[in-house]
Amino acid sequence: MSIVVWTQIVGATNGSIFQARDKTKYLFRTGICSTVLIVSGIFFGIFLGNISKLAMVLSIVFFINFLFSFWMLSRFALNTNLWFVIKILIKPFLLSILPTAASLAWIIFGINPSSNFFQLVINTFIFGIVFLIETWRTGDIKFVMNFIKKE
Repeated sequence: MSIVVWTQIVGATNGSIFQARDKTKYLFRTGICSTVLIVSGIFFGIFLGNISKLAMVLSIVFFINFLFSFWMLSRFALNTNLWFVIKILIKPFLLSILPTAASLAWIIFGINPSSNFFQLVINTFIFGIVFLIETWRTGDIKFVMNFIKKE
């Protein structure tokens, strides 16, 4: 479930954009479709009878809902296509998913830290290193440095 939290965080901005563009009828339609999709996913996951399967179904439904919501937003409020929005979001997506994947990679290799604190230290270190490398690789390091200097 934590892998798709970003879809909910980014999707939370849809309502304000629809309202700012005075397209609340599309916000209402998006909300109805999202509700039907998510509630159907919950019922289907419950029907499967396993909490892990429910979480997997919900993750898939949240991702589908994200794509649908941003399609509605880009088509009816921003007067563009979904590909334009995806191109804007690809860098932040990579900057979030790669460090997360790297932090979880040690689990795949079977390394089991002795305490939660040690696990937190390992994840923070790996996340920080990969984030810095990706920020430098994509050229966003200048943006980060300017942001730090402004504070």
